[in-house]
Amino acid sequence: MTTRSATCPTRARAPRISALTVDDAGACVALEIAAFNPADRFPTRVWRRLIGPAQDAGSVLALGIRNPNRYLLGAILVLLRRTSRVARIYMLAVDPGQHRHGLGTRLITAAISRLPPRCTSLVLEVRVDNAAARGLYRRMGFVATAALSDFYGDGSPGIRYELALPHRRLPSSGHRPASIFRLPPGYPRPPPAKHAKSCP
Repeated sequence: MTTRSATCPTRARAPRISALTVDDAGACVALEIAAFNPADRFPTRVWRRLIGPAQDAGSVLALGIRNPNRYLLGAILVLLRRTSRVARIYMLAVDPGQHRHGLGTRLITAAISRLPPRCTSLVLEVRVDNAAARGLYRRMGFVATAALSDFYGDGSPGIRYELALPHRRLPSSGHRPASIFRLPPGYPRPPPAKHAKSCP
């Protein structure tokens, strides 16, 4: 007679999102080294300021996503201004070995859920040649609003994207959701996604 095991197969625990702290500065630097080229990286002192005093003051929202062993798989920084309804994604990075697992989407979604009630839109800048990240933003509803020539430290162009947050009340005047922006003639087009330099 055969018997069934009383125990059920264990499921792998999904990566969890939590706030970054100053103790994560080293892991954030290592994440950027893996994900970005040198022109796009922050030094350790900047990370310590952003996820330390700036976050404590409410001007930065900093989240990380970790595996069960506490290894940092991705991170997002959002800049906030007390007098502005617009939040800005300052940095979004995912470990290159964890691409296509939805971690970037989870980080953005978590950040939106934690934004102050006053925020009615979310903006970001991305390199023109980062086709993978641009695809992620479009899938999440972001629309391109501006072409940014010579935007990055190495002279590369960028594009600004914006996401209106419809569940939040828009002011009677002032900021409105952006219309779809089309790149001007002659503006650099992105290469295929396989050539993307950084992660979504």
